[in-house]
Amino acid sequence: MRLAMQTETRDGYATLIRPDDSTQDTDDAQNIAARLTVALDIAPAATLTVMGDYYRADDRANAYYYASAGYGEGDPSWYMTREGIQTLPYFAIKNAGRVTERKSRELYADVPYYNDVEVWGITGQLDWDLGGFGLQLLSSYRETKTDSQNEFDLSDSFNTYVGRAEGHWQFTADVQLSSPIGDAVSWIAGASYFSEDNLIDNDVFGDFWEPILIQGLTDLQNANVLPPFPIVIPQTTACCELQLSGAQDTEAFAVFAEADIELSERLTARVGGRYSWEQRDGAQRFELLVLPGIRFAPEVLFFPNSVTDDRNAAQPDPFGFLVAPVRGPSTFEAFTPKLGFDFEASDDVLLYATVQRGFKSGGYNIGSSQQDPFDPEKIWSYELGVKGELADGAVGLNSAIFYYDYTNLQAQDSVANQPIIRNVGKARVLGFEFESYAKVSDTLRLEANATRLDATFTDGELTEPLVPAALTEAPGSVLRDLDGLRLPRAPKWKFGGAVQWNGDVSNGGNLVARLAYNWQSKIYFTIFNIEAASEPSYGLLDARLAYTGASGWWSVTAFGKNLTNETYFTNQILTGTVYGAEFVGPLGPPRTYGIEVSVRF
Repeated sequence: MRLAMQTETRDGYATLIRPDDSTQDTDDAQNIAARLTVALDIAPAATLTVMGDYYRADDRANAYYYASAGYGEGDPSWYMTREGIQTLPYFAIKNAGRVTERKSRELYADVPYYNDVEVWGITGQLDWDLGGFGLQLLSSYRETKTDSQNEFDLSDSFNTYVGRAEGHWQFTADVQLSSPIGDAVSWIAGASYFSEDNLIDNDVFGDFWEPILIQGLTDLQNANVLPPFPIVIPQTTACCELQLSGAQDTEAFAVFAEADIELSERLTARVGGRYSWEQRDGAQRFELLVLPGIRFAPEVLFFPNSVTDDRNAAQPDPFGFLVAPVRGPSTFEAFTPKLGFDFEASDDVLLYATVQRGFKSGGYNIGSSQQDPFDPEKIWSYELGVKGELADGAVGLNSAIFYYDYTNLQAQDSVANQPIIRNVGKARVLGFEFESYAKVSDTLRLEANATRLDATFTDGELTEPLVPAALTEAPGSVLRDLDGLRLPRAPKWKFGGAVQWNGDVSNGGNLVARLAYNWQSKIYFTIFNIEAASEPSYGLLDARLAYTGASGWWSVTAFGKNLTNETYFTNQILTGTVYGAEFVGPLGPPRTYGIEVSVRF
């Protein structure tokens, strides 16, 4: 039996400043994790292992930081276009208060922040030796519940809040059978089953909807979509809450087999394949509420098919609101083969080459008006590399060149205030990576690594909704050619290095000192490569000093991360047109330091 526990308590990386100038830490950490493992020899050749784990967080580790004004960055005239004018009610309220600066960790806010996460699971694993053949049966159940709230207008005027509550229930079952060790042909084969139910409740409040709705209803009357009637929507702090919610069910099954075939003493072929089948279904709840829960849109009086249980009759209202099942269920399947060769050039050097097919299932954008699924993403990957040690292990070298060919690449985007995944066409990634180390002495080790990525779209066109369209065209209809644009979050270069000293001290303990630096070049956060949603190059310097007692059962570590205190975004999202069309996101941790204590028992 083994019990492992871990708790983390950390001050916040940012400070919330309230309208009354009171302050509160955010982006902090208050969590605990535990895992209990029990192994039982239920037969001479069979072992049953049962594992239970639990995680709980109760903190405010969910802050947004202000990144940019998006398409209006440096161009105030954008706000007078048809695409930008919907943001004005939002800014009228936001700019009435104090506003957070770009990349600032002093966040103006007027709503309570909280982040409550609870995850638990249980896993059973049976390992059975059947006369040299290995049988493994594995099954698990996991439940996840989250509840959080923050805001992304980042001002101390009452404007927005963002609430998220999700529930996930997962069940998995796997069986694997492997051949005896030492045969010229070794293999493993198996099957897996996966089932998941998701409930999603995303609530995005905006205290500025009244003028937007009045204009929208007026436009529908002018277009004879709605009959004439007086449009009166009083200004109130109860209007309105946008519901980006729904449910999704997933059921998946797969079978696979892989074999290693010794073609000679030094040459091995690896061949395998996997068949994957997945079915998804769900329901959308994309609606606008007047608090405490009165539906404003969709309105069934005028658009009866916008709220229905009939998936075939469902039709969003002119604003895009819809409460109905998706068009499903939808089934996705693929066969993904793999072929590779390993050649031992010497006892210390391995050359390898692989080619394999990859598959990412399609699905539904739950919490939107979309009824049809996005398509699966597929990839062919090719890799050629070397792994080796030289000078009796004093020098290590791993290097590879690789090429990825994507079709139906999936990318996250924001369309009509809805965060969605879209298929954006074809893309390719040509890259090179290099990792090495050198043991200068028994106590001193040097490390270096580098990665080069040429990751671009090669085909595809997509509407860029916030680029102003010609007056003869519909708003948000500009079609963008993606050919040549870089993939999101793919830096052209990454470099890193480290120096590590490891030695014994006089009392029998062990001391490890490490200094590491990692740098990456500029990245974009959107498929359209706009400068307002990018992060310039940056580097991180970390240090660590660890002491382990002579008994080996306890250790103390002092650490410092991001010692130069770089400020950088790890991701950015578009808030949606009526929510300012701004970019916000999480910042990487600032300069941090602390003490870790570990006890093994």
